[in-house]
Amino acid sequence: MVAYAEELAALKADFGGAASPVRGVFRQMNLWNAGSTLKACFYDGDSNLKAFFVRTAQKWLPGTSLKVDFGNNPGFRVCGSSTKEDIRITFAKKGYWSYIGTDSIHPSVLKEGASLNIETNGLPFERLNIQSIERSVLHETGHALGLLHEHQSPAAKCGEEFD
Repeated sequence: MVAYAEELAALKADFGGAASPVRGVFRQMNLWNAGSTLKACFYDGDSNLKAFFVRTAQKWLPGTSLKVDFGNNPGFRVCGSSTKEDIRITFAKKGYWSYIGTDSIHPSVLKEGASLNIETNGLPFERLNIQSIERSVLHETGHALGLLHEHQSPAAKCGEEFD
């Protein structure tokens, strides 16, 4: 079931008492449990790129009850062949994508490896378009935390538009 969240009162249990008003689209079954600390790891990326990802991704967390543990800087947590972390990040695949929330720990997804990708074409951090990467990291991290696109809300009435 897709739910459209507009009321702060309905989300306080999941997002914490200090949460500012939240508006988002999610499937209840894809949300992480309130108060969870999600473990994240990196398959690749230089230390500057990883540090930038961590700083950017954590912009989602204030006002929520979630935490994301990336391990310690400068190396951060490295994904291994039998990795079972909640969020597994790569910069080596094509495109910008993420599994939605708890879908990333489904056994078939764990077998695939990465659950979130930010394509960098192998460029060093200094040569990347930082604004573009920041937008992509924020967008894909939102998905990793369980959020869908706004047009997927029943309230968006996009179906009528396409009909």
